[in-house]
Amino acid sequence: MTSSDGGRRRAGAAPGTNRTGSAILGHVKALPPLFDKAKRATGCQGYLACRDHYMKRGVRRALTRIWNKHGHLVAEAPAVFVAEFRRDFHARAWELIVLDYLVRAGATLQRAPRKGPDFKATLPDVGTFWVECVVPKEGTGADAAARRSRGQTSGALGSSDPVALRYANAIGGKVAKIRGYRSATIVGPDEPVLVALNQGAIDLSDLHDAECPLVVRVLFGLGKPVVLVNPYSGTSRGAAPRMPSLQKRSGANVSTRLFLEPESSPISGLLFASASVYELVATGRRRRRMRLVHNPKASAPFPVGVLPLRGEAWAATILEHAGVMSSFGPLAKRKRWPMRELKKPRRVAGK
Repeated sequence: MTSSDGGRRRAGAAPGTNRTGSAILGHVKALPPLFDKAKRATGCQGYLACRDHYMKRGVRRALTRIWNKHGHLVAEAPAVFVAEFRRDFHARAWELIVLDYLVRAGATLQRAPRKGPDFKATLPDVGTFWVECVVPKEGTGADAAARRSRGQTSGALGSSDPVALRYANAIGGKVAKIRGYRSATIVGPDEPVLVALNQGAIDLSDLHDAECPLVVRVLFGLGKPVVLVNPYSGTSRGAAPRMPSLQKRSGANVSTRLFLEPESSPISGLLFASASVYELVATGRRRRRMRLVHNPKASAPFPVGVLPLRGEAWAATILEHAGVMSSFGPLAKRKRWPMRELKKPRRVAGK
């Protein structure tokens, strides 16, 4: 088997492993270049910005390195993936980032079938599990998320409801898709499936995550954080009212309590990052930016404390968390992972 770093194998490394020691299964063939050198306007705006802007040089190099090392593991034919990468940059760059993250986490990867989730992986504490990637966009029409005008540097943030609708639609669509994969026995009944969501394609989406990530509120039916003040005692406390659904401009209701409904059982959890793909592969030391939310209704649960994460949340009698899930509020308090004294989640290796 050809080594994953283009034939140069680390001294002492076993055949079929990469430089981090993670096993990679599959035949390595020559891959077409990810970025074309012609300075013509062929591709989406995100791709052209990454290809042509001198400030994106580090991003180009990082994505190219991931592609050259692990591109043989994507489900599509290499030429098809490259064409889609240039047409839908954010979605395909996110797939490469997730692929690299899984390898750095020590997972054994096997090329997934074309009709199935994006990645098939194995970890000793999990067994076989799958990852399906999605990048919600701002959308069009009456329910589209707001975007800053060119050159705008200040102003009101706007409502979070359109962004929440984009998340709910994206996750709901993946739930239905993975249910089909389970029905077709592509995914086994006891094999966990994680949906990996990147919210960076929606402008300013991370600003809605200050006290509780908006996507977590969408999963558990939590409304906007409020402060309850008792005028008689002078005391106050924070609270999050229930938000079971959101209404589109058309009048249709969209559920915002996906992980509290049995219909969400095909997926085991949501792996997400709020930073854009440009930030996630920026030059310098790579930070742990992934967070994971577990689905209490999952038919095949994913264990807590297995992946290297910035934060991890799960529903017990209340919403528990480990690590850091937000910048402010209760979820910003750093907590240890359960049984961390006996077993620590592995850290993602720096660049």
